[in-house]
Amino acid sequence: MTDRDITVDENLVNSDPVSDADRILASKASVSELQEIEASVLREYLLGDISWTPAGVTWTYASASTFTISGDYTSVYTPGTYLKFTQTTTKYATVVSSSYSAPNTTVTILVNTDYTIANATITSPYYSYAEKPPGHPLIYNFSPNMTNVTVGNGTLVSKYALEGKWASGHINLVYGSTTSISGAVSFATPVAAGTYGGAYSSVGNVSMIDTGVALYMGAAVLRIATQVIEVRVINAASTYALWNAISATVPFTWAVTTNPDELDVNFRYHI
Repeated sequence: MTDRDITVDENLVNSDPVSDADRILASKASVSELQEIEASVLREYLLGDISWTPAGVTWTYASASTFTISGDYTSVYTPGTYLKFTQTTTKYATVVSSSYSAPNTTVTILVNTDYTIANATITSPYYSYAEKPPGHPLIYNFSPNMTNVTVGNGTLVSKYALEGKWASGHINLVYGSTTSISGAVSFATPVAAGTYGGAYSSVGNVSMIDTGVALYMGAAVLRIATQVIEVRVINAASTYALWNAISATVPFTWAVTTNPDELDVNFRYHI
């Protein structure tokens, strides 16, 4: 670097990073001076937000997971589109669907526990089709609606994401002294599954860990009619392997002994 800092007029930087680059190159800094700047730093400074497109329209709160836009914008807000907006702080979202009913488009976002739409003015709205737009988390925490499971003082970590029309996620339950499994375990699809053409479909893997003893294999089975994912264990006792429901004692008696037992579920399905 030279002894003097390279000065870039803040007024040269606007919402069009490519035009900004042209103006900066034509400003006070010479080509030789610009070459002394780390390439990665310069690229981040000039092009860091090029993935985000200003919406250019007003987003209006409708619910914690929906907003409206005047006009038909269903071709813009397609499933998997990433969003960024401000309500006091910067928030991020992923589009699940959009629908038009004159005069408004209603955009539905992925429900999660990290970001919700407040009943307040939405400012600085952007959208992106980039694979990983700057700042966006891509993956969200969520609260699964589980059947026959009491978390109690156990630890439940649940995350999921939407890539285009594919929802994928991971649920991990570490048993606590007040955790219980009282019957066949299932959870509601965090975003509605599309039609698969059959009653059941295997959409992921399950691990049931009898800590210090054994690890049992299973499957996450999507039941289309009821929009639930059932947690099944593979029963190898028969001539052919079966998917059996788990319970308080299947495939073992769930408990906290020296180390807690674990239930781990991965899933992926199209919406």
